[in-house]
Amino acid sequence: MKRLMIVLFAAGLALMQGVQAANPKENQKDVAARIALDGDRAVNRGDEEGAKEAKSASMKARHAKTVEQARQIEKNYNKDNFN
Repeated sequence: MKRLMIVLFAAGLALMQGVQAANPKENQKDVAARIALDGDRAVNRGDEEGAKEAKSASMKARHAKTVEQARQIEKNYNKDNFN
């Protein structure tokens, strides 16, 4: 049980730091959905500017030519908004 808790803690910490494991079935829409989810959180906390930035990044990711480009857009969005 203790080992499981440590693994879950480490996994949660990795996600909070923006580390995303490459999912081979992931596409640009999946990446865009993650960014849009953060935009929803911004709306809920009353951050209109954050919501606008998330919407813009989400649209760019959705229209990216490759999933790698979409992930780079997400990485840049996270760097600009969470550091």
